[in-house]
Amino acid sequence: MYKNFQILKAGDNRILRYSINGYIKLGQYMEVRNGYVSIPVDGKGFWTIGTTRGKHGEFCIINGVHFSVNRAGFAYAKAGTEKAEKLVRAIQYLYEEMERLEEQKEEIKRKNQLMKGQTSH
Repeated sequence: MYKNFQILKAGDNRILRYSINGYIKLGQYMEVRNGYVSIPVDGKGFWTIGTTRGKHGEFCIINGVHFSVNRAGFAYAKAGTEKAEKLVRAIQYLYEEMERLEEQKEEIKRKNQLMKGQTSH
């Protein structure tokens, strides 16, 4: 997959932005729709999941698990299967990564504020 002037292969997953809107979008994909659990590999500025064309079609790797990607650009698994449970866990993993990055950002902000307070004396 070519995105943002980079080639992202299967297993190259990027959280690009993290906010309440990103959390909401990810949360929507944890639900079953039309008998499938699915997530777009292009999260429209919030995440990008790298894909690779394999022998049996496009696929991606999230948290060490391979998932098929359809022509519409969605990683998917049939609901009620072990693969669907793994996809939900993979989506939760992306959600937790967003939270972790948000916490890191807040920690950096706190450190910067402390340093500004110390240098102003």
